[in-house]
Amino acid sequence: ACEAGTYASSEGSRACKEANAGYYVPGKGSKRQTSCDAGEFSKGTANVECSECPAGTSSSAGSPSCTSCPAGESSEDGSSSCAECHDGSAKPAGEGDCVVCTKGTYAKAGSSECSSADPGHFVESDGASDQEACPAGKHASGSGNTECAPCGAGKFASNMGQVDCVDARKGHYVDAEGATKERECEAGTYASALGSRECVAANAGFFVDEKGADGQTACTAGEFSEGTGNDECLRCPAGTSSEAASPSCTSCGAGETSEAGSSVCKKCPAGRAKGAGPGECIQCKQGSYAESGASECSSAKPGHFVESDGASRQEQCPAGSHASGSGNTACAPCQAGKFASNKGMADCVRARRGHYVDAEGATKDTACEPGEYAFGEGFSGCLAANAGYFVDEKGADHQTRCNPGEFSAAAASDECSKCPVGTFSSEGSPSCTPCDAGETSDEGSSSCAECDSGSAKGAGPGECDVCDAGKYAEKGASECLSARPGYFVGGKAVKSKGASRQDECPAGKYASGSGNTECSKCEAGKFAAKKGQADCVDARKGHYVKDEGATKETACDIGTYASSEGSRECTMANAGYFVDEKGADRQESCDAGEFSAGTGNDECSKCPAGTFSEAASPSCTSCDAGESSDERSSSCDECEAGRA
Repeated sequence: ACEAGTYASSEGSRACKEANAGYYVPGKGSKRQTSCDAGEFSKGTANVECSECPAGTSSSAGSPSCTSCPAGESSEDGSSSCAECHDGSAKPAGEGDCVVCTKGTYAKAGSSECSSADPGHFVESDGASDQEACPAGKHASGSGNTECAPCGAGKFASNMGQVDCVDARKGHYVDAEGATKERECEAGTYASALGSRECVAANAGFFVDEKGADGQTACTAGEFSEGTGNDECLRCPAGTSSEAASPSCTSCGAGETSEAGSSVCKKCPAGRAKGAGPGECIQCKQGSYAESGASECSSAKPGHFVESDGASRQEQCPAGSHASGSGNTACAPCQAGKFASNKGMADCVRARRGHYVDAEGATKDTACEPGEYAFGEGFSGCLAANAGYFVDEKGADHQTRCNPGEFSAAAASDECSKCPVGTFSSEGSPSCTPCDAGETSDEGSSSCAECDSGSAKGAGPGECDVCDAGKYAEKGASECLSARPGYFVGGKAVKSKGASRQDECPAGKYASGSGNTECSKCEAGKFAAKKGQADCVDARKGHYVKDEGATKETACDIGTYASSEGSRECTMANAGYFVDEKGADRQESCDAGEFSAGTGNDECSKCPAGTFSEAASPSCTSCDAGESSDERSSSCDECEAGRA
């Protein structure tokens, strides 16, 4: 069998034939060869397969090779024919694809190459089929431009497709990029060169009075243009002047002025003045003045005045007045408390210490009288010395305190008085203080002392009084005290005054009231067991006090009694009664069948047999005939039969 790439087309073949170029035999035992399809090729012989034509070539069926596409055409792999390149791409003759034109180049369909953009034109993107003219305001000076550049400031492009921009003419300007026309300079500005980006403002001292100017003009003398960009010059105002081309007017010197539009200045007349700068000479107002050529109106100095406008000099203030500030139109009289002894004084002088000025316009001060003073300067009146103080000379600048033990009750005193007896004062006192109760003082004292024992004084002035008989006082007492009940002031004090104490009444005596000079003995029936008794005590029932001045009571003896208080003696028990204990306050009656004969019995006796008694009987009664009784019987019974 024939191998792949060979074949035998008839029987009885001695050898296998190789497949021709442009043909192929894919397997063994083939009896024919097969032509390559259009767009394929097989190079040489004995091919077992065909290959695709590469891009940029083509072939017909049975082709031993691929044919390159002509310029401006191309194909894909395995193409049987070539096609034109699309717009924006190109290819030279030969193999390969159509290449897309890059920025700055372009090509129409079927082009063999991309063309560069012409000057004044541009291609801004890949694959362009044509170029574009630069718009007005832009330019492209070379070829192959991808964009147009805007005209720079000072230049412009009024048409499309301009290769170069045009310079702005003199008197004109272009102030921004991309301009399509130039602009005319406004009045006050100019452009002296071609291609100006801006108009120049006329310099100070110059002006431009029309549009489109290529130069500036100087101001004449007496005129000025301040700052830049002026379209006219102004006249210099009054008080100034200028030379030609002046940016400003020069102010006239101090004390000079001028009319509007002047080139020179002249001096101000007397009574008028002007500082450096523009303006007219101004008439001086009240309170100021000026000599000829003065730069300013001078304010009247302190102590001087100018009373009218346009004055050329100042006047001194008369004595008694002043002008403390500057620029005064009149002088003011010195106020109370001040004076001016000379002319031209700026300030009034304050009255000296110890002196005063009580009215306006004074030319001197006056000394204070005794009793008055002025502790500082500038007093309009003297101060009266306060109560408790004094001033004893003229022209004093202080007051003096009264010494301890003295006083001045009224204001304006020229001396102090001594404090009276029983009063005192400290330094500078307006009055004397009465001594406290129990104290006194001598005349002119600064303190008080306690009253002596045996004397006393209440609150207020005065001496200590000696206590009367029956009264006493300890040291420093405010009053003499009466001897209390149960006490007395006796002994020498009975005959003389001034006792310092009271004494207790002794036992057995009393003092029932107050202020006693002696004690009284207790009466019979009363006693005082202790000292200092205000009253005597009555003897209790069952007791008695026989004598005066007793210090105790005595119990009644047996057989006696005291039924009431204050008994002077005890009562004997009556017949038929008895008292069987001491200190009894009553007697007891004898029982029936008993008796007590006589008085003072301490017991009762039994009635003997044959007698009887009732209660409280002083004796027993014998039974009647035919009757009898037992011992201590209260009655008799008849004798029994057989007895008599």
